[in-house]
Amino acid sequence: MFSRLVFRRASSTAPHIPMPSPRASTKASAKVSGIKALTQRYGKAAIVVYAGLCILDLPLCFMAVRQLGEVRTALLLNKAKLLIGRGESDEDALHARLEQHVANENANEMTTRSWNEGPLLGQLLMAYALHKALIVARLPLTAAITPRAARVLCRLGLHVPV
Repeated sequence: MFSRLVFRRASSTAPHIPMPSPRASTKASAKVSGIKALTQRYGKAAIVVYAGLCILDLPLCFMAVRQLGEVRTALLLNKAKLLIGRGESDEDALHARLEQHVANENANEMTTRSWNEGPLLGQLLMAYALHKALIVARLPLTAAITPRAARVLCRLGLHVPV
């Protein structure tokens, strides 16, 4: 009995607007953006540009961390260790001990170090963390460079969709 009833609007001045199907709404919301859209549009050229930027970025981050110096790097690592409960709480004593260590090392002129000794491994880890944090700069830079790089690759004779 209820299946035969037809419901109509009693009095409405607005025209009837059909409801979109559920499939149409998922297609509109599934619009691809970011690095995935670049990869779909430019293919391997986008991946090459992103990888090239990563290859340039990591050594630059390492050089920037190395420029901080051993003492500042060790102090920053100590602050990071304090977050997980493993660092030294007396920062002044640590700073004095690190300054003394650097002075002794310069006096002895030890040039060979293993990766586990000294701050070299810590500096590399800090550089990697900085490199990972800079993804917010690498992605827009990749998006800006990729179209031009794809055109250059096409001129060189490589098949890259433009």
